[in-house]
Amino acid sequence: MLIRSTPLKLLYFPLWAKGPGPALALQHANMPFKHIIPEDWPTYKQETSFSKLPILESNNGLSISHEGAILNYIGQQQPAMHGKSESDFAISQQLICESEDIYGKLTKYVLTPIDGMYRITNTLQNAGTSQRRTSLLNAAKTN
Repeated sequence: MLIRSTPLKLLYFPLWAKGPGPALALQHANMPFKHIIPEDWPTYKQETSFSKLPILESNNGLSISHEGAILNYIGQQQPAMHGKSESDFAISQQLICESEDIYGKLTKYVLTPIDGMYRITNTLQNAGTSQRRTSLLNAAKTN
């Protein structure tokens, strides 16, 4: 088992979306980590590789973006997380990919606080008539 003297840093918003998977995997793998919420996301976003979170940072300067890549890194660092067999590993990879597909479909219908106002604003700007905008805004407020 890999022992770290200082914890990894998991950067993510305080949302239940892409951050909990890596956080749960890190916890299950007994890999100490510190959850960091970027204070100035618009500025920090420009410094990231893909303009997205989560990001896992190590003490040696390694920065890993994307939930799937972080999960694979954890599995590589902690062999027990790979599974007991080649079949276990293959199944876990399929589940990671399938969960990404499901998440992508769900986000079309469920707004998070971060992207919700952006989508609502764009929808309203493209809605056409003021009556249609008012209707969409009222619908958004009730969700």
